[in-house]
Amino acid sequence: MITVGGGENLLKVVVIMSNENFVKESSKEE
Repeated sequence: MITVGGGENLLKVVVIMSNENFVKESSKEE
């Protein structure tokens, strides 16, 4: 599904994935 607004959706997915990875790294530090 590539639409004119696909860029925003892709960006949201990247941000969500980055946040999940950040949480995992933070958990490891604890």
